[in-house]
Amino acid sequence: MKKTITLDATPFIFNFGGVGRATQTLFETMLGCDSEFEFNLYARCLKGKSIDCPSDVKRMRRLRLPKKAEPLIARLGLIERLVSADLYHATDHYLPLNKPEKSVVTIHDLLFMVRPEAGWGIHDHQRKVVPPFAKQCRQIITCSEYTKKDIVNELHVSPELIHVIPWGIDRDTFKPVRDQQQLIDYQTKELAMSSLMVFNLR
Repeated sequence: MKKTITLDATPFIFNFGGVGRATQTLFETMLGCDSEFEFNLYARCLKGKSIDCPSDVKRMRRLRLPKKAEPLIARLGLIERLVSADLYHATDHYLPLNKPEKSVVTIHDLLFMVRPEAGWGIHDHQRKVVPPFAKQCRQIITCSEYTKKDIVNELHVSPELIHVIPWGIDRDTFKPVRDQQQLIDYQTKELAMSSLMVFNLR
């Protein structure tokens, strides 16, 4: 019988930025491997689009609850009940699990600890929930030696538990610009925007 891994799909379903793209690529690549595992998907967000469960995913579950419900989700073990698994992958810093020791977490950076942005609620939330969660996880994945050092220094996690796996390059999204004038126009616009930001800060 295959063991089951539940991945947190929230980043690529509801916030498709860099973390979302990395998480989706990870998920698609894992599905494409001939492995000994089956996969569940889990997502949590009050609003946002729904997705169809891929045919090669054992189970897909979504909790339409606000962020303030996360302590209740963890206390009741709702994720474990909805998508039971041998291992949980918290793909974006944290997952409200009842038993964090059954998880691996990807910590992309520790900006919320080392350079928090004032008034940004997500940083306040991360400072509260990520440190205790990370200390209980089996292993931590991060994308750079720099962030690994931050995790050791700020979260006091043993370096032996932290694995650096650099992100690859999505060549469909990032590729050389063939039109040099397009590149010049882009750089000129970026320079102008940077200058305006400097003026606004004065």
